[in-house]
Amino acid sequence: MMITEGKKQKRMLPISGDTAGTKDIHCLVASHLKINLAKRNWKKAYNATTVIRQLQMLRLSSQAASTSTND
Repeated sequence: MMITEGKKQKRMLPISGDTAGTKDIHCLVASHLKINLAKRNWKKAYNATTVIRQLQMLRLSSQAASTSTND
């Protein structure tokens, strides 16, 4: 798939016109990165907790099944 130069330039220029040299976007970008990092870490922690809970339930159900067959 070929990308024309016009489309490539539009994608690479987040700030258009003369404001590119005068506008400081560091604080805005840094805050967005911090927010996204926090969301990603919360999602990882939540998913890990969910997996652990499911494995514990699976272990409990298999233990219950094995004790009922031994009786």
